[in-house]
Amino acid sequence: MRSPFFLAQPLQPSTLPRIEYDPLLMPDISSLSQQRMMTTLMASVKMPKSRDRVRIESDREETVGKLKEKIAAGKDMQGVPADRIVLQLHSMHQELNDHMALQDYSVIDNLRLMCT
Repeated sequence: MRSPFFLAQPLQPSTLPRIEYDPLLMPDISSLSQQRMMTTLMASVKMPKSRDRVRIESDREETVGKLKEKIAAGKDMQGVPADRIVLQLHSMHQELNDHMALQDYSVIDNLRLMCT
């Protein structure tokens, strides 16, 4: 006697529903990852006490003040208020203003900053 598992008939290709690609319902994953890469950046921040570099992911539209808050929340800067942190572009020694967005500084990924 056969088990009930073998009694079922396999579906024929003509009876299977046809699924068409709709970009509104199923966005292209590769374009989503590219879009995320274009909106986020990795900042490498040199800490004053340890001289170590800490990598922080940030949104390009975030302000420098928000990035300072992320740095202040880290273990290397415990007890230091965000408004006491000074960030400089490593290559130009230019101080970054809190109200400016990171994208306003024409920064690219792997941003190198010095924290003082």
